[in-house]
Amino acid sequence: MAAVIEIKDMNFNYDDKVIFKNASLTIENGTFTTIVGCSGCGKTTLARMMSGRYKANQNIKICGYFINSKNIPKLKEIVEIVFENSGRQLVSTTVKKNLKIALKSYSVPNKEIDGKIEDISKSLGIESLLDKNVDIISDAEKQLVSLTIALLHNPQLLILDDALSMLDYCKREKVFNVLKVFNRLGMTIINFTHNSDDMLIGTNVVVIAKGQIVANEKKSKIFDNLRLFSNAKVELPFIVSLSSKLKYYGVIDKIYYDNKNLVDALWK
Repeated sequence: MAAVIEIKDMNFNYDDKVIFKNASLTIENGTFTTIVGCSGCGKTTLARMMSGRYKANQNIKICGYFINSKNIPKLKEIVEIVFENSGRQLVSTTVKKNLKIALKSYSVPNKEIDGKIEDISKSLGIESLLDKNVDIISDAEKQLVSLTIALLHNPQLLILDDALSMLDYCKREKVFNVLKVFNRLGMTIINFTHNSDDMLIGTNVVVIAKGQIVANEKKSKIFDNLRLFSNAKVELPFIVSLSSKLKYYGVIDKIYYDNKNLVDALWK
């Protein structure tokens, strides 16, 4: 499978602090990758380097293009990135007007705009926000609107940097169900997050620690080595932590990644 992200021997310092040292990472096209690490490990730095906001060396390639001034216009056509506070970049008065502006920038014909807005608003549950002024909606709602804008033109690669951090459990679950559909249809998704439970959502997990990529595995294999997470100071997903303790005491015979399956095992 082709790589959508290729990073080789990357070095990055912030002032006198070493953030990455000879770090390498490959993310395959079509995956849904969750990137985790303790606070200050460099998750946001890496997200910003992928977006071109931080100057990177010539060792970062996205969708086959090196990140440089020549390729940034092309990358903007195929890559969308949503940051935690992207809602501050909403440029018009109402939510609907912001969506229309985005669709027009993607050269969507006027006759198709209202239909596209209606479809994606329903899927993400923001129909009630369309006529509201962006100045009065909550920060969580702004995150939803920013994500909606990013999805409007179906980018090849979607990068989220704590972009869902303010959503409650139910909203996050709804959004992730939508993102899974986009992923199944071919969109590559990278989710930088501090929420350990997000590791159970996608297909792959990357762990960052001490300026290195210390793990890059399929979700089905990453939890075979639980010590990896303690060494990286990364909290385990609740269900993994709970089932590992139950396994230790002989209550169950394996680690579970799903609430229902764990409950079923306990009732047997």
